[in-house]
Amino acid sequence: MHGWRLGISTVCVLILSSGVLSGAPQPAQAEKPPGLRVLKHLECESASMRTTVRLECDDRVSYTCSSVAEDPSRGLPARVYCDLSNTVLTKGVARSTPLQEGPVRAVRVGQFDQRTVRVVFDLRTLAEHEVTTAASPFRVVVSLRAAEKSIPPARSSSADKETRKEPEAAAPAPPADSATQAKKVAADSAPADRPDARRYKPRIVIDPGHGGDDPGAIGPSGLMEKDVTLRLARMLKARLNQSGNPNVFLTRSRDIYVSLKKRTAIANAKKADLFVSIHVNGHNDGSVSGIETYYLDNTTDKAAIRLAAFENASVDRSATDVQRILIALRRNSNVLESNALAHTIQESLVARLSRTFRGVSDNGAKANLFYVLLGAEMPSVLIEVSYITNTMEESRLRDERYLQAAAEGISDGLVRYISSQYLPTIQAMR
Repeated sequence: MHGWRLGISTVCVLILSSGVLSGAPQPAQAEKPPGLRVLKHLECESASMRTTVRLECDDRVSYTCSSVAEDPSRGLPARVYCDLSNTVLTKGVARSTPLQEGPVRAVRVGQFDQRTVRVVFDLRTLAEHEVTTAASPFRVVVSLRAAEKSIPPARSSSADKETRKEPEAAAPAPPADSATQAKKVAADSAPADRPDARRYKPRIVIDPGHGGDDPGAIGPSGLMEKDVTLRLARMLKARLNQSGNPNVFLTRSRDIYVSLKKRTAIANAKKADLFVSIHVNGHNDGSVSGIETYYLDNTTDKAAIRLAAFENASVDRSATDVQRILIALRRNSNVLESNALAHTIQESLVARLSRTFRGVSDNGAKANLFYVLLGAEMPSVLIEVSYITNTMEESRLRDERYLQAAAEGISDGLVRYISSQYLPTIQAMR
């Protein structure tokens, strides 16, 4: 593990035996569904300027972490939250605990949905957060450091109880053997401070990759990436429009060349909330297949670097120069939000295509150094929808049904991102 070294003046070990947390009794833990991890133990350390929380799980988990601005109109403090994917809570973890000092006022944890545990940090003052992992046992470590030199005096625990809201996901996990009950609990436990997505129509810019004299990757029978991406982008825009969002724009609506720099410039000029670049993949090995979604960040993966070099080829610089620029400037990107957006879209896209087509390979959501994402002033992702160099996937990319299913999957992922925990972050950036 790496990160800040913290001086400890308050230690709160939240391993509960019965009766440690006052209030309503904790429900019995249902048997863990197959494939899920368990959050077994939560420990926090807090000093005047720092708070560190360790989330111990029974195996390695993936996570996303982001922040939400203060909302004085609803009495909500600024918050940082961390979502553990494919994870459930054990009954021995406290759902809430106040902290007497440091940047975090209280730590809350709950089962956000059937497969996600959410940990919420109610902030006492503005704070920067850093997430690392540690092994033996596996832990996600969230460190929060006060962004200001002075911190207001800590409120008493009773005052904290008066102002503290329920956690965004404090409902217990529903019984695993009752799908109907699960849906009911999920609906009843919707967070009180979640904005109504039906009233908010975020501006989305869809970028069909390549175009004009830049064909992109070419399949065995001559299908060109630039044509597939334009068809799919049009379908995605139409579906989002049909869902009630008129604020959807394309960086190109016909077969013309648009520079990589201009694509994000269009999104910035539109004051977009989200930027989605659509591509299809290519490989020298025709057996390689699958779907992957990328967000802008550094990577050491050789295959990802090779792909970035190809996608960045239209920039008037060598791939090495492009990577150097991206590494230097990537701090300006919305890494955490883009990470969350990439994982949400990837999961939704693979799930939708798998319902109709066999053998859909989930290659995951990954970091990469794509120049087209560099200038975006909003969360942004690049989606590689299948390998056009794979004979079967090239055939599918010609199929209207496949492209429609892909458009539905991406659209559903965007709607899920917008209407769930990430919407406050989007709104806070406007």
